[in-house]
Amino acid sequence: MELEHKNHHNITLEKYQIDRFEGDWDTFSKGKVTDFNLMIRDGSGDFFFKEIEKEENIIFSEKDLLGFVFCISGSLLVDNNELKSGEILITDNKKIKIQNNGKIFYGYVEK
Repeated sequence: MELEHKNHHNITLEKYQIDRFEGDWDTFSKGKVTDFNLMIRDGSGDFFFKEIEKEENIIFSEKDLLGFVFCISGSLLVDNNELKSGEILITDNKKIKIQNNGKIFYGYVEK
């Protein structure tokens, strides 16, 4: 996928690559994709890509935040809750355990 951020930068994204930019930028895309966006007003947050193989622990900041896990593919257990492809889990836990195999975006939004 190609992104053009008018008067800022252009980028060609690889599969699962993340681009960070301001929401008020004039942005144009080229290519067919399914995208995942984290839009925040008057706050902060971030997200990342991870491929899960068997079991992973994710530790969020000690700050007051909401964490999330979006299942891109696979079927996962997140703190013993089933999460299927296309589903999102939102939590205020500081640490989560993810089991099975799959691909995720995970991140946080400060409260």
